Amino acid sequence: MLSVSTGSYTFEHEDGPVTLSNYRAKTGEENINILEDEFSLYPSRGTPIQVKLTAETISYEKPASALSGGDTKEVRLDIWDLAGVSCGRPKGRNGIITELNKASKTKTDSDIGAYICLYAYPYSKPPLEGGIRQKKEVVFRYSKESTYEKNLDVIQKWRVAIDLLLQNIEVNNISDIHASRLPSRPRKLLVFINPTSGRRRGEQVFNKEVAPILNQAGIQFDTVVTTRQNHAREKASEMELEKFHDGIVIVSGDGLVYEVINGLMDRKDRMKAVQVPIGVIPAGSGNAMASAILHRVGENYRKNAIMHAAFILTKPGSHPLDLISVQTDTLKVISFLAVAWGIIADIDIESERYRFLGAARFTFGAFVRIINLRHYHGKLTYLPVDDPSKYQISKSSRIYPKDNDDETIHDDDEIQRQHMTRHHSTYQMKADELPEMTGRSMPRHLTVTQGLSLQGDDEFSFKDKFIREDLDSNGFTKHPSSEEGDSGVNISNGSPRELSSSTGNTSSPCLTDSSGSGEGTIETLLPALSEPVPSNWETLEGDFVGIVITYMSHLSQDVMAWPDREFDEGCLSIQYLKCPVTRKNCLDLMEAFTDGSHIEKDLVQVLYARAFRLEPMTEPGILTIDGERIDYGPIQAEVIPNLKGKVLTPAPR
Repeated sequence: MLSVSTGSYTFEHEDGPVTLSNYRAKTGEENINILEDEFSLYPSRGTPIQVKLTAETISYEKPASALSGGDTKEVRLDIWDLAGVSCGRPKGRNGIITELNKASKTKTDSDIGAYICLYAYPYSKPPLEGGIRQKKEVVFRYSKESTYEKNLDVIQKWRVAIDLLLQNIEVNNISDIHASRLPSRPRKLLVFINPTSGRRRGEQVFNKEVAPILNQAGIQFDTVVTTRQNHAREKASEMELEKFHDGIVIVSGDGLVYEVINGLMDRKDRMKAVQVPIGVIPAGSGNAMASAILHRVGENYRKNAIMHAAFILTKPGSHPLDLISVQTDTLKVISFLAVAWGIIADIDIESERYRFLGAARFTFGAFVRIINLRHYHGKLTYLPVDDPSKYQISKSSRIYPKDNDDETIHDDDEIQRQHMTRHHSTYQMKADELPEMTGRSMPRHLTVTQGLSLQGDDEFSFKDKFIREDLDSNGFTKHPSSEEGDSGVNISNGSPRELSSSTGNTSSPCLTDSSGSGEGTIETLLPALSEPVPSNWETLEGDFVGIVITYMSHLSQDVMAWPDREFDEGCLSIQYLKCPVTRKNCLDLMEAFTDGSHIEKDLVQVLYARAFRLEPMTEPGILTIDGERIDYGPIQAEVIPNLKGKVLTPAPR
């Protein structure tokens, strides 16, 4: 019997876990065609081809060229690899767009065919082998009926069917295809852009690489360009939840994620506010949360990560996120990433001077710090979890992604891929099984004009050639008078600012919901910082090279701190390195941090806890929360027992 685990993308079969495609092979189950008809491939109007739609793929036969000869070749596009779909008709002569309300009366082109465009982003090869998603637009022309309107009716049926599948709405046959089954309104996101993060390309990244993909998916958005420290925190504390309950997207590094989460917790209705899911476009230096999200769904987070993160935003779904309450003598904040003391904190903060290097600043900073190695005396007390074995990493289940395209993945590649928890997609295919995309590739670098339209020199774009005529959720034709452009872009500009490493607003979020919803007070396991810890806590004291307490799989794009970590396991991973240790040991560990194998080193001790208190006894020193420097001194934290946030990540299929 087939069963699906809530947090998993693999299926359980009597012979063990398998992917969906392997399951079908084992059981003999076949994909059932939902729709099937004859089209031609644009721009050619030649030989008709048979196009088939199933719940998982769109397939068609690519005609053999006159030069190559031979048989036709079947091409399969995975539904998962589509960002969106559009219908349309040709523009007027010379590419002039005729207003839609007038165009139906006065045709400017004799073509009665209707067109459907698939915005596809298939992998060039599996991401574990260094593959990346590539932009493709595949356009089919339908002209079997006698008028454009009749052809459009047929095309719209296909578009609605594909839209339903993209929304994870079950479609088994043609009777399930109704526009009324689609969501009653498009998704709408609030986008925060930090123009000074990373290499100061936040606005450019969003306008050129993210907004076009959101437009293709039919996702609306408003944008706020931050102009000062805590700007995003202020906006999150006063935003209209009902308007943007679909999600908040952060185009920056982890500093802005920290601001937004604490801004939501500053609200009187914080219990409800933190349920707004958060997504991240990796435009900063560290990009820990973005890397963790992409890693969880099997996307390549080390190459082309911005496109992959934008593509993931087109998929509906969210996942609970542990929230960590952190206290010092001077502040109380909510954390999502890590508390660090010693070498990790030193590298993070002292490498700020190398920010111009982008993500490479951490690597360079690590070498500088290891050459001048320090050690710190301190006391760590913690409340252990009930069953640490639940969180320990099994070597046999590990996968180490490589940056080198030609490097072999360790152990048995095929077995590893079959056990990866991943959506059915081109990700699971071998290189020779990947679809050969027809249609021309969209330009890698796009120019954004008014309305976020896409243009590229000598490159094909559906919008350049066609007027979109898509149905709304009630089955009526949508008339995009602003032609995709009026998608809620409301960019508030200001003078650029450099994100400070200080925490800024140190006021404590009141941990009681005052919205009148009756949700109650947030529970806590922590005593006051001035009081002793309970007797069931354990204690470590000594000289440390560094301690990091993490609750995310990644500390940055290049540092995997806790492999296979889910977002809501309800515990902390305390990882520490005690003295004595050599510089060579530290260099080896820094390399091991890139794939998470440091956990298996004898030098690294790993504990799993629900709460901790750290008391540094060596001065001076550096303490960080989510990469932000705080006042040096005692610190304690816990996983909030009865409150979780959310991250934007695809729902299991």
